[in-house]
Amino acid sequence: MKAELLFWASLGGGVFISLFGACEFRKTQEIHFNQTKSEQCFLQKNLKTLQDDYAFMRNHQKEFAFLVKKGWYSPTNRLIAGESIGKFQSLLNEVQYTFEPEYTKTLGEAYTFKVTKIVIDVGALLDSDVYDFIHELLKQFPGILIPLEITLAHGENVNEDNLLALRHKERPNFIAGRLVFEWFAMGEENHEK
Repeated sequence: MKAELLFWASLGGGVFISLFGACEFRKTQEIHFNQTKSEQCFLQKNLKTLQDDYAFMRNHQKEFAFLVKKGWYSPTNRLIAGESIGKFQSLLNEVQYTFEPEYTKTLGEAYTFKVTKIVIDVGALLDSDVYDFIHELLKQFPGILIPLEITLAHGENVNEDNLLALRHKERPNFIAGRLVFEWFAMGEENHEK
């Protein structure tokens, strides 16, 4: 009888411990399930965001390539910009340029741009030389240039001295001009200040 009582007592204790363990196991599994479910929701939201970003990049690939080519995403200083102007200086007889102080322009609350006014005084034989210079500058300048003012005027008059200079391969400045551009570059975002 003692053995039978001990058997039933240990069986009852085993069932009780098993039920208690099963309840605790169920609670921990519920917690893990909820954590996994919330992680899955978080990852699905991130995946959706990445898919939207990828679709946006794919749809705007030309604009992105243009901005990368123009140096929009990498900082460009005035020395590099000056070298770019000097690269096309051979199209003209005379080029003098001035960078005015940089200022910040804000569009809405989220977008800031660094803006620098560039004033270029030029001298050329023909006005087409100036137009070629402007075309190359707008096409290959590091950053976004917006022309504000293009003023061309007849410089020197045609006379025998100028014709003599032409015979000796010197190029007189028949056209004098002033070119004013705004140079836009990406500014700091509000959270970077």
